[in-house]
Amino acid sequence: MLPRPLLLSVEFICIALALTLVYLFFKVFKAKRSVILLGLPLGFLFLTISYSFLAVHMIILTFQSVNPISSSLMWMRVIAQSVGFVMITFSYIFASRYQETTKRSYLYILLGMTSLIASAFAVLLLLVISPSELASVYSYNDIFAVFNLSLLSFIVLFLTRKLQLAKNKVADLISAPVAFFFLWIGQFSFLIWSFAGGGDLALLMTQLARVIGFVIFVQIYYMASKELTINASK
Repeated sequence: MLPRPLLLSVEFICIALALTLVYLFFKVFKAKRSVILLGLPLGFLFLTISYSFLAVHMIILTFQSVNPISSSLMWMRVIAQSVGFVMITFSYIFASRYQETTKRSYLYILLGMTSLIASAFAVLLLLVISPSELASVYSYNDIFAVFNLSLLSFIVLFLTRKLQLAKNKVADLISAPVAFFFLWIGQFSFLIWSFAGGGDLALLMTQLARVIGFVIFVQIYYMASKELTINASK
């Protein structure tokens, strides 16, 4: 058995990195002024919320066994995580289909994202109000994991396709699908954890894969910022 403080420490690192990405992607959104890009910071914000729920759940388990409150937290965790991946996926889909988006398209995209966020929070509120009536979240972990794996697989394939069409700077572009692939590994490890009925090692692998993926995302941002600074100085 791995020490729970170790798992909690890695989870807090995930939360810190995810928050950093939320901040960085909001900066990109603010600079580009494109509603399409709003899905990235909001998506990573929901991932941050999801990891926070998991951290609180792990803290509760340190002092007591699974109870309705901790079960509600895990429901909120898996829902928030899936919403985050959905919003990131939508961001890439809209970015590829609406290169020159009209104001009406902006409105549709914004309304869609707002509805998705409102629906997610409505479900989360119901989970908090009636935790004793919930089915065990552990019975549905594999379903959420497969759903998330499908979304991440689409993103990786989408970015790989973009990579194949690129004529230059392939080395720089490859970082993005690699980062999402590590998130894919994290979800796959979580699926193993679900089928195996628990196990700290699989949970640690899930966290470490997330950390590596997030570190690559941060590196991508600063490499792009450095390149823009160099080009602007020329």
